[in-house]
Amino acid sequence: MNELTLVRNNLHSVYLKPLAIAAFTFMVFASNVTALELERGSMLASSGLLLYKTLPRSEAIDQHATLKASSALIVEGALDPHATLEIGLFPIKKDFFGKEVGDQWILYSAYKMHIETLYRYYIWSNLSVATGLATSYSMGDPDIVGHSADYGHHEIESEDVSREAIYSLSTSIQWKVLEQENWLGFFDIRFNHDWINGTEKQWGHGSIFLGAKYKIEKVGQKL
Repeated sequence: MNELTLVRNNLHSVYLKPLAIAAFTFMVFASNVTALELERGSMLASSGLLLYKTLPRSEAIDQHATLKASSALIVEGALDPHATLEIGLFPIKKDFFGKEVGDQWILYSAYKMHIETLYRYYIWSNLSVATGLATSYSMGDPDIVGHSADYGHHEIESEDVSREAIYSLSTSIQWKVLEQENWLGFFDIRFNHDWINGTEKQWGHGSIFLGAKYKIEKVGQKL
């Protein structure tokens, strides 16, 4: 383990974990003590700005996996007063190490339609958590953006990299920051742990979603 790895690990343990715990504690105590009440059959529609970053396993080419932005569309259907079934559509560009040549990796980017199906539970009126499964489908050919060594004149074809569907375990923590009549403004932290070809563990991506949520009342009922 080199010095850079040690420094990064120390930063993660010394600063990031306490900050994450403090942020979560703040959200809990800043929330109302009563849970959000939903009428069964009502819906919530969300849209907004998604900031995301692939979280690769190798620090050597982490620089290629830069922060990116996209839009998102999420629809929730109320299952009971405090829980919803959530389906989200996220058109994103993901960076992966798609092909191993010897002991080196080729890095490619591919546009994906990322679809999440989550069970969301509203703990308080301002705070909800969700977990579920997601799948990312390829949208066009992958682009090779770098590699971990100089291959000289070695030719790399796009067929060398996987275009298989990517499966994810998805989690979300969402905090309401604004409410105006039927509109809600929210801050959402999400993480996906990905598999390729259904079984092989790979990497994930983390994201921050800043959005607005519109409450669609059930016909003849109110939320």
